Amino acid sequence: IIGTVGCGRDVTEERQVEERLWRSEALLTQMAQASPIAHFVVDNRTDEILYFNDRFCDIWGLSHLKDDMRRKKVEGSDIISLCTPLFSDPEAFTASWTLLQDESNRSVITDEIRLVDGRCIKRFSAQIRDADDRYFGRLHLLEDITEQKRVSEALRRHDDIMSAVNFAADRFLKESDWKAEMDAVLERFGRATGTSAVHVFENSTDPVTGNAICIRRWGWRAEGVDSRIDDPEFQTIPCDTIPRWHDELAAGRPIVGTVREFPESEQSYLNFLRSRSLAIIPILVHKQWWGFIGFDECQRERTWLPAEVDALQAAASIIGSAVLRRMDEEIYRNPVEQSPLGIYLMQDGRLRYFNTRFAEIFGYLRDELRNYDAQSTLIAPECLDDVRKRYRAILSGYTESEHHEFCGKHKDGRVIYLENFATRLQFEGRPAVIGNLVDVTDRKRVNEALRSSEERLKIIFEYAPDAFFLVDMNRTLVDGNQAAERLLGCTRNEFIGKSFTEVVHLLPEDLPKVRAKFGQAMAGDGATPTDLTLIRSDGTRISVEVTAFPVSIDGRHLVLAIGRDVSARHQLEDLKKKALIQIEENIEQLAILNDSIRNPLTVIIALAEMDGAGINQKIVEAAWEI
Repeated sequence: IIGTVGCGRDVTEERQVEERLWRSEALLTQMAQASPIAHFVVDNRTDEILYFNDRFCDIWGLSHLKDDMRRKKVEGSDIISLCTPLFSDPEAFTASWTLLQDESNRSVITDEIRLVDGRCIKRFSAQIRDADDRYFGRLHLLEDITEQKRVSEALRRHDDIMSAVNFAADRFLKESDWKAEMDAVLERFGRATGTSAVHVFENSTDPVTGNAICIRRWGWRAEGVDSRIDDPEFQTIPCDTIPRWHDELAAGRPIVGTVREFPESEQSYLNFLRSRSLAIIPILVHKQWWGFIGFDECQRERTWLPAEVDALQAAASIIGSAVLRRMDEEIYRNPVEQSPLGIYLMQDGRLRYFNTRFAEIFGYLRDELRNYDAQSTLIAPECLDDVRKRYRAILSGYTESEHHEFCGKHKDGRVIYLENFATRLQFEGRPAVIGNLVDVTDRKRVNEALRSSEERLKIIFEYAPDAFFLVDMNRTLVDGNQAAERLLGCTRNEFIGKSFTEVVHLLPEDLPKVRAKFGQAMAGDGATPTDLTLIRSDGTRISVEVTAFPVSIDGRHLVLAIGRDVSARHQLEDLKKKALIQIEENIEQLAILNDSIRNPLTVIIALAEMDGAGINQKIVEAAWEI
């Protein structure tokens, strides 16, 4: 041995590079293992599995083969054979996979794979080559996007449902009869949600039993759907059949889910209807449960996401709004249309609205007034300026309301008397006047006649020769006429408000008569005339005949006492009695005189007849006359 030759080289940098490469590989491995995306690398030339992560095994249910795959006991084709039954379209997948095995196929693909269990897998596939373009294999990145798809689909459904809600709102607002639009609206809801059937039930009461029921009012079913919801026996649902629904819906909570998740008592009923998934949304009107709209899926199980349920609740809300609008119209518009008052809305000097009665008051048909200048046509000229002034005051806010009367012009030219109640409101963003008109022409005439009658009665009352007293139930004098003042010897201001017995002074023996007569009158019985002796303030006594009657004035029960001064009549009766006595005395005197004259005449007649001379005959005739 001559010697040893040694050669040394600094490999520090190489070691550092190797360490960095090792660290990078470890980092990439850890990142791949932690990634929610599945990694699968296969050398298509040898069918060797070069790399996979745990997520790949989780997606395809291959966790039990992890160790065999790492030990190279399982090849790429084995994995494909195990996964093929999971594909909803295995032929299409096999064809695409075969194309990717060719080393010359450098295409990068991104597609979605549908599985039979409903999942959706997003695939990214590309060749792996080094910087020198040497082929190592093909990388497959797989991501389960089922939830993303569901959310995206739910958002799309949400948008479609909201579009249907807008459609329903437009139809309900444009058409006066919202019920006639329900078939088209439910069809739109059904197609937007992709369900098998949509139906609306309204709460009601069984007329026979009185129990709560839900009646199917409207419904839609997709073509080819096998459902029994249209059968006659299912048009009415007794609430006690599914009591949970009644409680939940009445509380405003929706019922959503697959039928197999419902209580067994409900499953039997729903399975009979061939339902697999349901979304039952309560319809509320004035915060009260009115009924529900049901979305029925009969072909597959379906999970309703919150975004979809929110949209379905908007659909139920728009139906509730339509019901409320109709109720409001029945509550408010119908009474306005059928009102006995003439109701109008005036803006810019023209009628924007008026009911039938308004036109009838003026003698017009409703259509005849639509193009008229209301004020100049319907208001009498002498009242026109005043009415316009009042309307301007309301519109300017100077006064909030007006209540006045004015003269109107009837179509036939007659003047009619109108009572107007008007107030200010905002209509379409601008001030307007809404009012009620009452035709008071007949009332005016009646009031005039009544006023005339009252004046005549007042004159009769005031100037009657008899004394009139009005006495209340407490025997207090309420009123009296001029004759009463003369009878009592004082003015009515002196006796009104005082007790009857305090003002009217009678003999003690007459007081029981007065109490009896007032008692009869207060009891509602008319009394016969009663003679009393009135002692006036100057001490003179007057004979009075009093009659009392029950009367009612302005709802107040009173007694009308009529007093008549009968002193002259009593004096006349006294004179008559004295005259009769004098006549009787005179008759007695005449009888005595008659006897005194008759006896001598008898002797004269006898002597004259005995003589028989003519002159004697004349004497006899004269005697007989006497």
